[in-house]
Amino acid sequence: MATTPPSGSGAWPVDEPPPDRQPPTAARIVEVVVAGVLWVGLALGSLLVGALAPLTAMASDGCGGSSDGGALICRPEGSLLFFGGLGLLWVLLLVAVLLSAFRIVRAATSGRPVWPWPFVGLGIALLGVVLMVLDLAVITR
Repeated sequence: MATTPPSGSGAWPVDEPPPDRQPPTAARIVEVVVAGVLWVGLALGSLLVGALAPLTAMASDGCGGSSDGGALICRPEGSLLFFGGLGLLWVLLLVAVLLSAFRIVRAATSGRPVWPWPFVGLGIALLGVVLMVLDLAVITR
């Protein structure tokens, strides 16, 4: 529903916002700030997990000099599975951080709820961690 500016001047007075664009309420400001803080936590946690994930390669320390048996990680295909799982984790962490940041900004500028998007990012990041743990469980058997 479009309304015309008062007095037919073609512009709204500076001190009065148009009716469809009211200033944000205090609750809205708090929601956006809390979502931003949660996103920073998601970004820092993803950075930490992504940086420490390569250390899980130490699961192959028990292989010794033999590559003929034992755990799958002691064979070349196990290494490929390990690095594939590590790459998948990094991609999912990156998608979680970037997607949630993009959606937070979009929701904040369009007036939609902002709070779900850090949790969506957290869900994607946790999916990556679970898949990496399952990958390690398979290749270290």
